Amino acid sequence: MNLRRHLPAALLLLAIAALPLLAERLRGHPERCEMDGVALDPAFRVRVAEDGGATHAFCGVTCAESWIALRRAVPALVLVTDGVSGRAIDARTAWFVRTLGNVSDGAPDAIRVFERKEDAERHAHAHGGRVLTGSGRPFGGAGVRDATEQH
Repeated sequence: MNLRRHLPAALLLLAIAALPLLAERLRGHPERCEMDGVALDPAFRVRVAEDGGATHAFCGVTCAESWIALRRAVPALVLVTDGVSGRAIDARTAWFVRTLGNVSDGAPDAIRVFERKEDAERHAHAHGGRVLTGSGRPFGGAGVRDATEQH
């Protein structure tokens, strides 16, 4: 008899306790960086494609470069996210800026990516950074050409 009286309250408490788990399940799991497990912000996402077709996602340029170096991989393609449009672009044609000043845009590292040289130069000037060229460009050791050779 006592069980029947307390069962509805127990079921209600159980349902309330399960709500956060249900909410997490409905939201889905955020995409995570394969180097450090950080949730990816689409504004800074880097994707590395291997010759075999496998793709890997990273929270920023630094994590992607570290992963490539650890694996001693030569990616088939590296896609970086343009800081202006949010589009994925080929790293071979991207412009990279190492930002030395304090930029509060939520980036996981100090390297920003731009599709257009003018945007990269504007960002570097505004934030005390510098446009990376030659061997200083990210992904240079991974077989990715220097954009300055193409522009």
